[in-house]
Amino acid sequence: MIELNKQRGELCLTDLFYRPEIQNSFPAVNYMFTLSRLIPSSTASVERLFSLMNSLCTPSRNKLLVGTLDSLLRLCMEADLSESDVENVIDIFKKKEWNIAL
Repeated sequence: MIELNKQRGELCLTDLFYRPEIQNSFPAVNYMFTLSRLIPSSTASVERLFSLMNSLCTPSRNKLLVGTLDSLLRLCMEADLSESDVENVIDIFKKKEWNIAL
């Protein structure tokens, strides 16, 4: 018998789909339910990433390579860096001598 959520008097679907008898009886539905829990509920993280990319790709820095931009984005997303920290990192790379044989 399916029990109701005692606090709100509602049926909790997660409890229902994690029961072995339901998983065995409806494997395709169970698989779809598991996949549906992986879908993000908002696009805030993507919007945050585009906002960060727009702050990194300014008119004065429009020639960043894809790999450099990717590295900067990962660095800024994973570490708690302010915009001045990012400017300092870029300035360090600007001042570095690059010995590239052409």
